[in-house]
Amino acid sequence: MVNRALVGLVCVCVSMVGSSTVQATEAAVVISAEKEKPPALIGPEWLVEDINGQGVIDGSRATVQISDESRVSGSATVNRYFGKATVKDDSVTFGMLATTRKMGPPAQMKQESKFLKAMAEVRSYEVKDQVILHLLNEKAETVLKCSVVAKKK
Repeated sequence: MVNRALVGLVCVCVSMVGSSTVQATEAAVVISAEKEKPPALIGPEWLVEDINGQGVIDGSRATVQISDESRVSGSATVNRYFGKATVKDDSVTFGMLATTRKMGPPAQMKQESKFLKAMAEVRSYEVKDQVILHLLNEKAETVLKCSVVAKKK
C-alpha cells in the first residue's frame, strides 16, 4: 500500500516537472523569436505624408517599401523607383535609386524631385506604434514622414 502511494506521488511529481519544463521551453522559444524579428521598417508599404516638413499633394502617391532582400522600391509620385537598402539597428541608407522616366504635371514632378533628394539624405529611422515611420537625416531631422498602408483583404 505504501509502495503504491509512493509510486503515485513520484508519477505526480514527474508530470509536474515535465509540464514545467515544457512551459519554460516554450517561453524561451518565444523570447528568442522576439529578438530575431526584423525591424518594423522592413516589409510594410509606407505612404509618404510629409517631405521635409511639408505635406504632399492631395491624391499623389509616394511610397517606400523595404524587402527582406535589402531592396527598396515604391512610387516616387509619378515614377516607380527601386534600389538597394542597407538596414542595421536603427540606421538605414539607400543606394542610387533607379526610376522609370514618365513625365507628369509640373507640381508632381517637383514633389518627386524633393522625395528622391530626401531619400538620398536618409541615415536612420524611427517607427512609432508600428504605424508611423520617420526617416531621418544625419542631424536626426525628419526628412520623410510616412504612415503604414493597410493591407488589402
